Amino acid sequence: MRDEPVSILLATRNGAPFVREQIESIRSQNVTDWTLVIRDDESTDGTPEILRELARTDSRIVLVSDAHGRLGAAANFSLLAARALAGPPGPVLFADQDDVWFPAKIERTLAALRRAEAARPANIPILVHSDLAIIDRKGQPVHDSFMRFQRIRHEGAQALRTLLVQNFVTGCTVMVNRPLLELAIPVPGEAMMHDWWMALCAAACGSIAFIEEPTMAYRRHGENTMTARGFWRTMNPARTNWWTLWREGLRNHGRALAQAHALLARLKASGRGGSHAAEFVEAFTRMHGQPTPPKRVSGALRLGLRSQTLPRTAVLYARLLCKT
Repeated sequence: MRDEPVSILLATRNGAPFVREQIESIRSQNVTDWTLVIRDDESTDGTPEILRELARTDSRIVLVSDAHGRLGAAANFSLLAARALAGPPGPVLFADQDDVWFPAKIERTLAALRRAEAARPANIPILVHSDLAIIDRKGQPVHDSFMRFQRIRHEGAQALRTLLVQNFVTGCTVMVNRPLLELAIPVPGEAMMHDWWMALCAAACGSIAFIEEPTMAYRRHGENTMTARGFWRTMNPARTNWWTLWREGLRNHGRALAQAHALLARLKASGRGGSHAAEFVEAFTRMHGQPTPPKRVSGALRLGLRSQTLPRTAVLYARLLCKT
């Protein structure tokens, strides 16, 4: 397969222990026609020095310097994606600072994107994601499937029913095409995370493709922005404070509702306000405005809202009995 130019976006923040290994795994890809664009979010360790050293040795590595200060992960990725949108056309990959890419990650993800594009009309927003293995701080295997570890799964048809309340797309595996980037950028402040937001945009206006085998290793070290705890550990009352988890879940449900309002606004602004997806999202937001818990629950049932796994779905409907 002919190499095709891609942009890789890497947001860093105090990643000195692992960022060199991650970048070296990108430099070792089968596909060599890429640009790695990095923005450091005011690291206080040795990350900037490592990045400058690597950029001096490889012209494909571009460091972004600006006066925006500390942004946080989602806004940092949004700024990088906006830069990619203003640059040459081509697909975009997202990378985390502490992972390790397998050598064929770009090649396999790009091939999946091209297959998905070929099967659909031109200019359809498309996102590709994959499973990933899990390693520990020292690079030792923890689990061969992040999806099974977290008890999540890819959903193609009617993905909005789940994505409005639960994300199943892991951002560090994601590649998006230009039409999706044009729709999703800028990432609004209401977005829970850039990957969840892009998955919502793709589900609402295009499609999401999935590679079942891992394309990379996710490093779990306790300092990740999003830490994988495992489904069964979370369910274990001896290892999880369920009251704390419940309160956190209520807050996140409220944030997911705000994210849905932002999605509806984006669909209307892009001329898609009359689409079936926009009507579905609007029904989701309107359902939360029902004055009594039974009406909220019945509205959710009519929409077919569901999380992945029965316990998560049960908790979802329990949350709807509370005011959000």
